[in-house]
Amino acid sequence: MYFTVWWSPLVPLTKRVIAGRVPSLPGVFEIYRDEGARTPQLVGRSRAYYGGLRNTFRGLIDSISPYPLNGELLDLTMPHFARYAVTPSADDMDDILFFFAARIGLGDELDDSGRYEMIYLNEEALRANGRPR
Repeated sequence: MYFTVWWSPLVPLTKRVIAGRVPSLPGVFEIYRDEGARTPQLVGRSRAYYGGLRNTFRGLIDSISPYPLNGELLDLTMPHFARYAVTPSADDMDDILFFFAARIGLGDELDDSGRYEMIYLNEEALRANGRPR
């Protein structure tokens, strides 16, 4: 199966940006930390289903949010960014995350949906206005 993941532009993980620009829809996301290097470092990749991306991101940065991600908050002494792709299907999210895990040798740690024998993925970027590049 071929998936195309349409990534949002990187958005800073601040309350204002999350409330104004991140949708309350299900999807997959990546979190990056800016350590002053040339490019931000990938911290993790996961999915947001119940509560959507907005509430999941709030749970990462807001200690009083009712949606903490596994009870762990990000170290807010460094700037963090996220990119996300709205993905309405939980099975599709499983397959996408399995693909990324398998690509770095961690395929045994996640399960795919079991629907497909092979999974291929194409990554595309959306512009800030939400349209494809």
